[in-house]
Amino acid sequence: MASLATRGSMRMDGLVDRRNEISTVEFEGSSASFFRAETGGRKPLLVRIRISGNLAPRMLVTIENAPAPPWLEPSIQSIGRLLMLPRNWDLEDAPPVQVSSAQWALEGLARFMGDASAAPQWTPTRAGGLQADWHQDGIDLEIAFDCEYPGGYVLFSDLRDSASDWEGPLASNLEKLRSIAESRLNGQL
Repeated sequence: MASLATRGSMRMDGLVDRRNEISTVEFEGSSASFFRAETGGRKPLLVRIRISGNLAPRMLVTIENAPAPPWLEPSIQSIGRLLMLPRNWDLEDAPPVQVSSAQWALEGLARFMGDASAAPQWTPTRAGGLQADWHQDGIDLEIAFDCEYPGGYVLFSDLRDSASDWEGPLASNLEKLRSIAESRLNGQL
């Protein structure tokens, strides 16, 4: 199991083979998470992800500008495992999950989730992306992050009221998502 340190940065230590640290890929935080209005007045969450090592990759996640919300640690652990999937993980030649998708996903969720929000279930997509899912309190909420939808694409279904189902880009639906996160995504799955 990976462990996380919490002094201003979070580090995944369970996926390390220091002898084979050959290459490094680093993604900087994007401007999508910098604007106070887009984070509902909360301090923005700037996430930097660095992957190093070819044979046994290591993921280093740095959180800047804000304390880490409780949903972030389990999300980083799940995403870290998914980033280690090889090509053909689905036996149909799907590419590995891209680090950029992890960056987009964590920043996207930080734009609407509160401290009391439950962590999503994470799954890889066939396009090298990630999908965050919540199936609780009578709702199905799915958000995909990949090259086609780097800012996230949302599918929402209310099992109690199918007339309120909707879909669209995450950025266009931040107020709806904040309301859902506050009222229906609280607690653990």
